[in-house]
Amino acid sequence: MTAAQVHGGAAGLSVAMPLVGRSVVIGRIAGCARPVPSPLVGRAVIIPGATRTRRVARALVRRTVVVRRTTTAAAAIVTASVVTTSAAVVVTTTVVTASAAVVIAAAVIAASAAVVIAAAVIAAMVVTTAVVSAMVIAAAVVSAAAAAVAAVIAAMRVCARPFERRNAVLHRERNRHRRNRDCRAQRAGAQKSA
Repeated sequence: MTAAQVHGGAAGLSVAMPLVGRSVVIGRIAGCARPVPSPLVGRAVIIPGATRTRRVARALVRRTVVVRRTTTAAAAIVTASVVTTSAAVVVTTTVVTASAAVVIAAAVIAASAAVVIAAAVIAAMVVTTAVVSAMVIAAAVVSAAAAAVAAVIAAMRVCARPFERRNAVLHRERNRHRRNRDCRAQRAGAQKSA
């Protein structure tokens, strides 16, 4: 990695004396007054000198170690992925080569089974279509019957309205006569007692 002379104040970075003059990897460090400029992130720089608490210095060292460990882990992961992919390719090629005859036989059997399945599906579709048609016809008949019943009920209500009004008038007259009769009886009883 390229080493660049960076002044601590200009970069917004200050560290403790044990790191002065050493080549370190800079990341975004918590505790600094300002964040490290993005062109410097991840680059190896030589810090000429500055004063800062040891906590920030430890954070810088810790970030450097984390970066190095992450890089090592990434390399290991890539290597393992390559090895695993190669092994998988070898195994797949062997299995496909060994099972060619089985695949052909299975294809023949599958074709025969497909013909039988297609015939069964067609028969089931015919039966389903007949059932659905019968259900649609039955639903139409029920709907027509319900509409006819509703029309008859509506007509009966229209015809019954005059009779309902007449019955209401007769009921009011009957109640009025009953009240008058009760009042006369009460007055007669009062006169007898007097």
